[in-house]
Amino acid sequence: MDNKLRKENVVWTVSEDYSYIPVLNLFDDYGDYNMDYYKMMLLGFVYKLIDMDKFLDFMSICMDKTELKDEYLKVVEIFLDDAFSDVLIEERSGAYDYKKIFLDKISDKYDILQNEYGDDFLKEISVEEEIEYVYYSLLNLKFVQGRGVVEEMSMYLRRRSTAITNLAENLSKAIRVEKSEEKIKTKKSNENKDKNQDKNQDKNQDKNQDKTINDLKEELTDELINVLNGAFLKFFYQNIRSDKSNKDEDKFEKNDKKKKENEKKAGKKEKKSRLNFKMKKKHIDKAKDTDGIGMFSVESAEFTRQISDDVKMEDERLKSNISASSRTSNEKVKDMLVARYGESIYPENITNFIESKLCTDIHQDIKFHFTKGNFIEGRHDKYFENAIKNQREKNIEHYRDNELIFRRSINELKEIIRKKIFLEDDDSPELTRSGELIVSQIWKNKVLGDEKIFKKVNKDELGSLSVDILLDSSASQMDREELVSAQAYIIAEALTSLKIPTRVFGFCNFFNFLVMTEYRDYKDDRSANKRIFNYKSSGSNRDGLAIKFISKQMDTLEEDNKVLIVLSDGKPNDRIDLGATGFMKIDGKDYEGEEAIKDTAQEVFNTKMRSNNVLGVFTGEDEDLDAEKKIYGKDFAYIKNLDRFSHIIGFYLEQLLD
Repeated sequence: MDNKLRKENVVWTVSEDYSYIPVLNLFDDYGDYNMDYYKMMLLGFVYKLIDMDKFLDFMSICMDKTELKDEYLKVVEIFLDDAFSDVLIEERSGAYDYKKIFLDKISDKYDILQNEYGDDFLKEISVEEEIEYVYYSLLNLKFVQGRGVVEEMSMYLRRRSTAITNLAENLSKAIRVEKSEEKIKTKKSNENKDKNQDKNQDKNQDKNQDKTINDLKEELTDELINVLNGAFLKFFYQNIRSDKSNKDEDKFEKNDKKKKENEKKAGKKEKKSRLNFKMKKKHIDKAKDTDGIGMFSVESAEFTRQISDDVKMEDERLKSNISASSRTSNEKVKDMLVARYGESIYPENITNFIESKLCTDIHQDIKFHFTKGNFIEGRHDKYFENAIKNQREKNIEHYRDNELIFRRSINELKEIIRKKIFLEDDDSPELTRSGELIVSQIWKNKVLGDEKIFKKVNKDELGSLSVDILLDSSASQMDREELVSAQAYIIAEALTSLKIPTRVFGFCNFFNFLVMTEYRDYKDDRSANKRIFNYKSSGSNRDGLAIKFISKQMDTLEEDNKVLIVLSDGKPNDRIDLGATGFMKIDGKDYEGEEAIKDTAQEVFNTKMRSNNVLGVFTGEDEDLDAEKKIYGKDFAYIKNLDRFSHIIGFYLEQLLD
């Protein structure tokens, strides 16, 4: 049997899924039957437990940002072995012997090389081999010496493998339980075919079980990406925008520079990576190096989650112009932000870069804090965490009290979008003066002079659609939290049920920081909509900067029609000082009155000029309607009657796209 086909069969067998072509080169080829057999068992198990499409998208981005491609692939391979092998052995006990053979052969390989090279051992082996030598020795319970950076990286990943193993074990057990219950259910079904009630109950249980397994798989995949991304940023990341001075080289390149120079002098050709990723997502290709915000909108939103403090990279060039007192104040405010709103989802260098591009003019010295509302143990204030939980319960209770109205609104809006925008049910073509020529109508032009002999292909002209929802989360919305969360949930539910890419952010200001809370991202499952009920108002609001950020991110999307829906009270207002003089120096300009309204209106205009659509949904008091009109012009909706909510939003979406 062909070696490639044999490997694929092992992967398929362990994953219990034959519906994909395995990426075999994610793991190295050892040229040994037993070693390769073990690795393919492991690869199949990884395919079984994680969202591999999401993981490979992450890997493709990493591979584009480092010259040490095979070295990073080796790190990924060993970490997957470290994190998943024990669970694999628990499920397939035969894997234990293959793992032992594998580790023994790796150990023998480097024993031979040590005898051959003696004291020059570390100088003679490649970086990839050194990683393999040090990390696998740890897995084989042997202590060996390597360069400091390799030891540091191996221990960094070793410490974090336990969390991945625990998640993998939970998912593996859940899958086994599901299979067991499936067998029992089938047996009961055969014995009690006439018991419809039991059948319905079984179906509901299946749905709940599927949801649980999908949630566990998503959690495992995200945590795996989080850990490997942390290692990548700390040890492999190459800043493609930086100059090529020694101070900007990554740690491995510093240690390996002389070796590469010697290889060049010796006339050795540069080794190509064993795995060349082709970008699977068009919007990743679209992100240019010159458009840093666009690039980070792809990478950061999906792949830079919850990076530990010791991994976050600081761009000193961006911080060099900030005074020591300002840095101290910003750090104090940042600590309070983490305690009140949750940890940052972006590394500091990315946040700094975004600030350098967007926080200009009236927003000079304003900082960003991007979060999902996840709190760090020991670094958060229980009061604020409980406040969010309590408000979530109120939001959900309000929704349930009015569920019939809200559910009807969701269904109505869904149908409006499907029928009026996607025109799925419109069988009669519209005759126009341009479009696709209808031959049978030519006589009308010759005899009657009628120019409407063309068919307008509405569906093709509309193209694809994406929607961003931006929620004003300032304290002025405190009396309307339940209403705002319900309105956002209705829109998100209707859109995501039609598979329309939808993202939801909330925004508010705390001192000189704009807090952007992500409730759902474009690729999240529909179940993520429930996070919108975490909506809690506080602080002030700087609408213009929030719209500026979202608008810039929308530029990276490939959809033909991009819509931004802003739920706001029409009162952009952010006073920086708030009586803090004497406490600490706070940078930034106040954002009030006509100046704030004009700036917000300008950002709405700028967004429209980039071929994006904007709709303002007014959630404030009657006296603030004039400000809303100045900002959004005719593109705003004021909805007093919830029974009309879906019709009005549907009408405005249709008008915007027209």
